[in-house]
Amino acid sequence: MCLLHSYLSPEHEQRVAAILREELPEAYLSVSHEVLPLYREFERFSTVALNAYVGPKVSRYLERFDGAMRDQGFAHGVQLMQSSGGMATVESAVQRPVNLLMSGPVAGLIGGIWAGRVAGLENVVTLDIGGTSADIGVAAGGQLRMRHLLDTKVGDYQAMVPMVDIDTIGAGGGSIAYVDDGGVFRCGPQSAGADPGPACYGRGGTLPTSTDAQLLLGRLRPDRGLLGGAMTLDPGLAEAAMRTVADRLGMTVEEAALGALQLQKFGMTQAIELNSVRRGYDPRDFTLVAAGGAGPLFACDIALELDIPRVLVPPHPGILAATGLLATDLQHEFVATERHALETLDAARLSSRLDELAAQAVAQLDADGVPDDRRLVRRLADCRYAGQGYEVRTELPAGALDEAWKAELVERFHRAHEAEYGHRFDAKVEIVNVRVVGIGRIPELRSDELERGDGDPSRARTLEREVVFDVDGVAERHATPFYDRALLRAGDELLGPRSWSSTTRRR
Repeated sequence: MCLLHSYLSPEHEQRVAAILREELPEAYLSVSHEVLPLYREFERFSTVALNAYVGPKVSRYLERFDGAMRDQGFAHGVQLMQSSGGMATVESAVQRPVNLLMSGPVAGLIGGIWAGRVAGLENVVTLDIGGTSADIGVAAGGQLRMRHLLDTKVGDYQAMVPMVDIDTIGAGGGSIAYVDDGGVFRCGPQSAGADPGPACYGRGGTLPTSTDAQLLLGRLRPDRGLLGGAMTLDPGLAEAAMRTVADRLGMTVEEAALGALQLQKFGMTQAIELNSVRRGYDPRDFTLVAAGGAGPLFACDIALELDIPRVLVPPHPGILAATGLLATDLQHEFVATERHALETLDAARLSSRLDELAAQAVAQLDADGVPDDRRLVRRLADCRYAGQGYEVRTELPAGALDEAWKAELVERFHRAHEAEYGHRFDAKVEIVNVRVVGIGRIPELRSDELERGDGDPSRARTLEREVVFDVDGVAERHATPFYDRALLRAGDELLGPRSWSSTTRRR
């Protein structure tokens, strides 16, 4: 339900909702002033429609899940990641499940920020590669970057909800390598999925995938398999699948496998460049954090391509997104459209609206049981130059809304606009929307300290086998040592394949 001006006056929408709830108590209602009380009717309607689409299934699932956890004695309450980077309670998520869209990739970015901070690194680019997609995020100074509300989409649909700036491309372990009708070699975005999955899984898949390529080139070990050895990998099935592509292209199987991975690498490299250079960041000032089941398999090649000096592979990179869930705070955002030209600011009205939103935030933190010493309430505004169609999120100054407050807000907006677009204007500034974010701090997630070694990793060496590398465009086999990471110690140094020249060996 979305009435045209309910963001200003919700009484009619409230009355219609009350009638519907009385007449159709079993229906899931998605009501615009409850989901997104902001102006721009098309974007608001699209967001409320998305909320209605996912709401029934999500709400039933979450309520069952929460009930099952309570039945098992879990007394702390289930919390869920939001696309804005904070956690939400089940009750909040049931009412506004649209805020959960893209939450998984956001958790991966937060996990990457945490891993970088533990290692003493603030500027990170996260590369989280799973079965079907690669999620790429950039965090300068360890800070999340929010997308503009008019740029937040899910597929082709507008979702005007707070969302961390993350790019997702169709490149994962299940991405299918093929030759299209024009004779062009491609890899993805089509995916073999989890079932049947890559050919080497032996579950009926016959199409060659990125995982098959990694196995053929020796980067994955068939004797180790997946899931701690519970799932074996079949090189013969991988080779048979990849040969269908190699024969069409007149290549060897190894060349086709390298080509498939190179196609994926270039796609991910372009995405990182777009998400960093176009934002004014130099990739050489960052560390690439590899996450997901396939992230570490690509990270070093991508870092070399972009001149990124460091790659960080956290322990258990496949669950880095789950780690991000443990490293983020509880967060609720309350918004309202409140348009003011700063030169004619109605300070009393704006202050009253901010206090109203703050009261909602505090009430939600009360309901969540957040102690007073772990609470933080942030006040923000979406500001723009007069006549602009886009706003920029700006932190509001503290204190009374007087002339000094307005001057400080203008300067903050100038800085935020310059950081976003590279310039500022000498023009009048206006407020469009106001936001209050209620934050419940969680205890800091700590990592285990690793025992310091003597620099010799030989204790962790398990075997040596041939692996295929791309050397100046040629597929070459090189004897390559493999190590058990759990046996490595702080300070141990590993060198690349021993048959390479000293100028090409990489630590």
